[in-house]
Amino acid sequence: MKPFIDAHCHRYKGNFCILNLDSNLFPKGEYLTSRGIHPWTLKVDFENLKTNLIESMDKIDFIGECGLDKLRGDDILTQMEVFKFQLKLAEKFNKGVILHCVKSYNEILKVLDGYNLKAVLFHGFNSSIQMAKLILEKNYYISIGPDFFKKNNACQFLKEFINSNLLFETDTKDLEIEEVYFMASKILCIEIDQLSEIVYSTFSRLVNK
Repeated sequence: MKPFIDAHCHRYKGNFCILNLDSNLFPKGEYLTSRGIHPWTLKVDFENLKTNLIESMDKIDFIGECGLDKLRGDDILTQMEVFKFQLKLAEKFNKGVILHCVKSYNEILKVLDGYNLKAVLFHGFNSSIQMAKLILEKNYYISIGPDFFKKNNACQFLKEFINSNLLFETDTKDLEIEEVYFMASKILCIEIDQLSEIVYSTFSRLVNK
């Protein structure tokens, strides 16, 4: 059986993952890393945030979380400026991006068209099947966490996209990624080892682009 992959987390729990670095500490273990300027943190000194991010380019694999949030954070114009700065950085240093997107999918997709990015992952996806299709048609990736399984269309969504660019994550949740896999395998009525093979293959495509 392939290892359980956590596509986005803020705390290293032992599984292979993309660890969002919220500090300059690197825990012992095997993982990829991401760092970005989150739309919630823009009220902090932006110049220092930019400098810290640029200085991290040789230490990280992905830039993020970055993106747009219409419900929380600074005004949308400021968020857009910071978002575009990070996309330019990702393009320059050939980094993938991990996106935070709240009620801003159309805006983000439009902005992304202007950049040549190594890889794009929409973390914490929480939109419609139609929007997922638009994202996946561009060969971008989507990750979902435990809250997604509360949605009425979770079963239909999983069955439609499990063999596309779909991944699982724990984000800030205090649970193991295996629990998310078990939720998905139960809905899909497939063995956990089969599911781990599918997701591992998807993750390999993401990180080896």
